This record gives sequence, C-alpha cells and structure tokens, in this order.
Amino acid sequence: MHIKEVFLETAKEQEFVQGVKGRGARRRAAKITRREFLGLGIKTVIAGGGILTGGSIAAKIGVDAYRQNLAVEQQLRKYALLEGQLDPLIAGIDIGSDRFFTRLQNILGASSLSPGIKEAVGIPISLEQINRHNPLRNLYALKGRELAKSRNLYADGSVYVEDIRHFFYAILDPSITAQAAYAPVEKSLYLSSKFNPDSLLDSAIKIHEMVHVAQDIRDRTTLPTDVYLGFLRNNKQPKTAVRLYEATAYAIEVVTLDLMLGGRLKRDLTSNTFSVDEYTKLLGARSDQKGTIVTISNLGREFFGSGSTLERLSETYLRYVTRIYQEQGFSVFDRTPNGFRKIT
Repeated sequence: MHIKEVFLETAKEQEFVQGVKGRGARRRAAKITRREFLGLGIKTVIAGGGILTGGSIAAKIGVDAYRQNLAVEQQLRKYALLEGQLDPLIAGIDIGSDRFFTRLQNILGASSLSPGIKEAVGIPISLEQINRHNPLRNLYALKGRELAKSRNLYADGSVYVEDIRHFFYAILDPSITAQAAYAPVEKSLYLSSKFNPDSLLDSAIKIHEMVHVAQDIRDRTTLPTDVYLGFLRNNKQPKTAVRLYEATAYAIEVVTLDLMLGGRLKRDLTSNTFSVDEYTKLLGARSDQKGTIVTISNLGREFFGSGSTLERLSETYLRYVTRIYQEQGFSVFDRTPNGFRKIT
C-alpha cells in the first residue's frame, strides 16, 4: 500500500487534507499522521462496532491532530488580535485613572470623612495601582502565551499568579451592553470597547467592579478552597448575585460619585431634584447609558435615604438590593462566615 493511502485512508479524510491550501500544509498533515502511525504500529482495535486497522487509526488521529493544530493557530491569531485591541484600552485606562485617582485622593485628604470610609473608597485605587506591576495585565497575551506552550485547546488553563492582588483586563463581547464586569473564574476585569476613561460614569462603574476584585481576593484568602470553587462551579449562570457584595459595590460607587461632585449627588437625590438628562451630561455619559444612570440614582436614593454609610449598610438598603436583583431573575446569596447562603 502506498504511504499516502495509509495516511489518508478514507475519502473524507483525503478531501479534508486536499482542501488545505498549499503543498507545505499538506506535507505537514502527512508528517503528523506518519508520526502517529508509527507510534501505533500494526495492532487492530475494535471501535464503534467496527474494526479499525492500525493504518486507519493512524489516519484518523493524524487528521484530528492536524485539525487541532489548525484550530490552535486560529485561536492564537484571535488572541493576538484581541491583545492588540486591548493594549491601547489599558493604556488609556492608566492615564484616565491617574487623573481620576489624583483628584479623588485630594478630595479625600481634605474631607472630614471617617478613616473607615476613606479606606473603603481608597481600596479600588490601591488595587489598580498595585496591578500596574502585573507583567501580564492583558488576558489575551497570557492566554496566547499559555496556548503557544501547550498547543492544546483543552489543556488546564490554570496559571499561578505571584501576587494574589493582581488581575487581568479583557474586552467584553460587543453583544453585552454593560460597560464593565468582573469574572472571578478568570480573575479578569472585562471592559467594553466603548469604555471611556475620561467619563466620570465609566470611571465609577470601574470602581464598582474593582470592589468585586477586592471581594474576590478576600474570598480566595479566607474561604476553604472547596467552598470557594464549589460556589463558582454551582452558580455559573450569569444571573447570580451576592447581596452584600453588590450592595457594597454600589455604595462605594455612589459615594465616590458624590465626592467627585462635591456632595451634589446626595443633595439632588434626597431633594428629588435629580435629572437623568442633566446627569448624563454631568457624568460624561453616552445617551445609551441613561438606564445605568437611572439604576445608580435609584440605588443612591435608597442608600442615602435609609441612613446607610460605608461603615454600616442599613437593612432597608440591603432589602432593596435583594428585591431589585430578584425582580430581574437573579439568584441572590448572602455571604456567611462559612460560605454562601441563598436568600429566598
């Protein structure tokens, strides 16, 4: 039997390899097949109710290996493209964050807020500055590096992070309307390609997600590993929320905006003079972000109106957060000393 016939046993496999453009590509496919064939020898295997000879097994494995390699190369190109799109976004975030944080730190330094509140507002600032020392902030650079090493699309994607405070940036799928979202499984902060680091609203949204980064760090360091991973594994659906975490993140987001606006947000919310159109301009928001502004205003009104502070969230405010998430179809959990408990 001719060597080519051994490696391309079936018509379907021949069609697949012949369809690959370029003589060099066909030679590479044959080379992969030959290596697999020599490793198998001439043994006969029963599979799927039929009998496959060593030659046909080799052909199938060879084509599968070629397809795997082709898929790896396609994925690497995708990662490279996303990496190139994300790099300037990260650079813009750094510049915008420096301006935002400098202004906020000056406000905090001159304010009479308690040390506890100043610390709470400052946590997102500190984490983002610490992450500047992360050599692989671009998630796609990391994924590309790991895939290039393993050449396996299904390899364990676990990566050791030297500093647990480090996290990665990634780009949200265009179909998702949110400006930012934190994914604890990937330890990644996903941002919209439309994210504007000079927008006060977008910066506040990022602050919200940075609070979730801090909460995730706490969970990773204080919860038993099986409890932490079990919660993530059993609640993969996007409609899952931890009440205390969301309530705290929105509280810090609202208080930060109020500080940046010189106390105006609290005054407008508590005196019912808040205008969505006016705040769209004031916060540097796009017209399609008015829904986000309404959400923040509703939560801010409950936060300030219930007498909550960053040191003590009222039960009224916590119940409100629970209700709005449940009304949107979320499964809402509470954080307990030993893990998480579903709120019914």
